[in-house]
Amino acid sequence: MASSKAKIRSYLVMQATAQRRVLNETIEQFKKVSLNGCIFTKIDESISLGEIISVAIQNGLPIGYLTDGQRVPEDIKSASARYLVEKATELMDERDFSLPYWFTDNAKQPIYK
Repeated sequence: MASSKAKIRSYLVMQATAQRRVLNETIEQFKKVSLNGCIFTKIDESISLGEIISVAIQNGLPIGYLTDGQRVPEDIKSASARYLVEKATELMDERDFSLPYWFTDNAKQPIYK
């Protein structure tokens, strides 16, 4: 068996739709492994990218790749600051910040304050 000199990189794969607490707990569990970065999936299902960006910065974990669809490998993209800013801006533009509101678990419509 021939030895391979291929460099293997370890990435932690997490859903971009997960809560900050869940993301941080996941990273904490995998700190024993020498990670080269992370991959965030389900970017297309996120309402904001602020949490994933904050969590990655807070934990010193580079974002290597992003996925934004069901097709693999077509929907996997190399992460770039430009794409993250453009996508975050796009998501922000889709939201209506004219009235303060929040959702409850039982409400199907926003509750306006």
